[in-house]
Amino acid sequence: MYNLINAQYNTFVVKARDIAGNISSPSNQVVAAAAFSGLHYKYYTFTGTWNNLPDFNTLVPDFTGNDVNVSIANSPNGDNFAYLWEGFITAPSTGNYYFRTTSDDGSRLYLGTAGGTGSPYGYSVVPKVNNDGLHGTATVTSSAVYLVQGETYPIAITFYEQGGGENMSITWRTPTNSNYVSVPNSAFIQNVSAPGNLPNAPSSLTATAVSAKKIVLNWTDNSNDENGFEIYRSTTSDGDYVIAGTVGSDVTTYSDSSLQPSTQYYYKLKSINASGSSALIPSASYQALWNFNNNYNDESGQNHTLSPNNSPTFSTDRQEGSHSVDLNGSNEDMTVNTSSGDYLRGGYNSKTVSFWMNADVTSSGSTRLGVFDFGGSDDGLAMYIQSNNLYAGVAGNNTRRSISTSISTGWNHIALVYSGNTLRLYKNGIQVASNTNLGFSSVGTTSNASMIGDDNSSTAFSTSTSYFGQFNGRFDNFAVIRDALSQSDIASLMNNGTYGTVSATTLVLPALPATPTNLNGVANGPDKIDLSWTNNAAVVAKYEVWRSPVTNANYELAATLSGIVQIYNDNSLLYNTTYYYKVRAINEAGNSEYSNEINVTTTTNPVTIVTLNSISTQNIVNDDDVNLNLVATTNLGSTITYSSANLPSFATLVSNPNNTGTINFKPKGNDLGTYNITVTATDNYGGNNSKAFTLNVNGKNQVTINLNFNQALPQAAPWNNTNSAPVANLTVNNLKDNNNNNTTVGFNLMTGMVGSYSNAVTTNNNSGVFQTMY
Repeated sequence: MYNLINAQYNTFVVKARDIAGNISSPSNQVVAAAAFSGLHYKYYTFTGTWNNLPDFNTLVPDFTGNDVNVSIANSPNGDNFAYLWEGFITAPSTGNYYFRTTSDDGSRLYLGTAGGTGSPYGYSVVPKVNNDGLHGTATVTSSAVYLVQGETYPIAITFYEQGGGENMSITWRTPTNSNYVSVPNSAFIQNVSAPGNLPNAPSSLTATAVSAKKIVLNWTDNSNDENGFEIYRSTTSDGDYVIAGTVGSDVTTYSDSSLQPSTQYYYKLKSINASGSSALIPSASYQALWNFNNNYNDESGQNHTLSPNNSPTFSTDRQEGSHSVDLNGSNEDMTVNTSSGDYLRGGYNSKTVSFWMNADVTSSGSTRLGVFDFGGSDDGLAMYIQSNNLYAGVAGNNTRRSISTSISTGWNHIALVYSGNTLRLYKNGIQVASNTNLGFSSVGTTSNASMIGDDNSSTAFSTSTSYFGQFNGRFDNFAVIRDALSQSDIASLMNNGTYGTVSATTLVLPALPATPTNLNGVANGPDKIDLSWTNNAAVVAKYEVWRSPVTNANYELAATLSGIVQIYNDNSLLYNTTYYYKVRAINEAGNSEYSNEINVTTTTNPVTIVTLNSISTQNIVNDDDVNLNLVATTNLGSTITYSSANLPSFATLVSNPNNTGTINFKPKGNDLGTYNITVTATDNYGGNNSKAFTLNVNGKNQVTINLNFNQALPQAAPWNNTNSAPVANLTVNNLKDNNNNNTTVGFNLMTGMVGSYSNAVTTNNNSGVFQTMY
């Protein structure tokens, strides 16, 4: 991925797209920052003599590249060349560091501040190491530089070679090493902190099989900053888990479909956000898991190794996998490779050791047959067999306690659980011995070694370094677990070979559904056919209804119905048209044969009578918000829709589902006037009826009065007739408005009106005294 921003975290998922454009579900999310690893170099050549390093910012490199460390091995020239290396260095520990350059000719080393992203190089910048100039091999050391563990610092190193011999290297002295050593490749890396907190892990994951191909998962969301959840699935408890799906934030359920019947599936879950992801749950806290399947691999992923001594063999007499390990009782055992502070020597307050054991010898006189020895007499856990008894011991700060139970030959599942001041011993899933008052609450650190099949030092029973003899028999599925397991966890370990898993087994695949019969159909009008059929199957998930118009040669899926439904109403068909039908039943096993085929013909399109109620004149004022309700009926109860003519822009017509309609008027101040509108009601068979009405939009808080100066020809309301010519001092009182309502408005003509006007008293847009006439 190119053109990313340095030191910025990015989230990535991958989706597949086929040639048809179908896109898959996303892969698991990964979060990564664009960060430097190694060093970026610029290579220069020159002519003439350089007595000192140049200002590289003024030069153009011959070529550039990346390398894991400072090296001049890729220089194509022996003389007259130079390098500028730039990158980042991360401190492995906190304290004072000393840097050195050893070079022939000159070199310098620059170091920036923690968290910086730009190169610290500059011609005038004071370097940490100044080994500049023409000279043979020379070494210069910096003063102490205090660095913090895990912090990243920009670094730049410069070098030039004038002539003669050449070499260039850098070394450092760290807080944990008094010697100067080469700076390792692993130090040249840019650490970038995540931008925020990781989400909390979910909990309480459950899996429930609901069918032969579906398992439903549920969980508890413990975070308020997740972006979603990733669900992982495997067919084995300790196998490879692959992503099964993703869901969004706050979702706490997932249906995993298209599975195989009668199959056990294991699940894990984690929450994700832009900073990364939580831990997977359930999280089996294995510290080591040796299954001995013809190898000594640690299947826990912790890479805790065993070293077999004197070549033990593997046996097919086993409890898990393909093999167990077989010890001969004389000189064969297995050293557990440990180190200071690790899972067996670093101290702990809980631990479970679980394994299958088939002892060929359970009594050998006074000899103690060593089962395992983890730690020593100061701090550790151990177990041995003597006189048909199995002894388990724990040591904490040189205090030693033990418990025991009887043991016999043959396979037995053994689990020793230590927790605080309690030690419990389980045999074949049952607690058989315990001590709940050990006198100490933790097992401390120890320097003692560990072994399976013998002792490797002092033991939790004794300071003697040869307390045990060697075990004779087989071990299988040997696990060391960080936590103190419950009895149910131990039972899971014994029965399933693992614990802390969530799984479910899909149901048995049902038989194919029986074929539906007695398919019948009835035409219920010109656009509807009603179907029914008989179910004959024990398990039906759904039905498919298939339809073909006119002939039975063009079947298409018309509907998919629930398995509990055996009727279907097929609507929106064409009148007087023949339709062919067949149905089939579906379940997880597949589909049945098709039912009997039928054909049904819709009725002819009827002649309908639509009646639209009359609409009176509507009088409104500007800024009103008024609904006009429309009502129409048909003689067949068919569906009605409404349309209009001359509807003004401030009006909206809506057809309602119950064969009514609504016109909403919202006039503004510039919409005053008279509008002649026509509304038409039309049903789905083509019948229609129209009504016209007048809409008057008057001014809000205004009164319109029509005054007629007549001498002999009065006009009908809403005109006010003066019965007089417009002479001076003419007075008319109690005029009516244009809605024929009484008012208190009066009129007094102060000056008489005389004269002539040669134009018509009508206009061409109905805005004059009289309507336009042609």
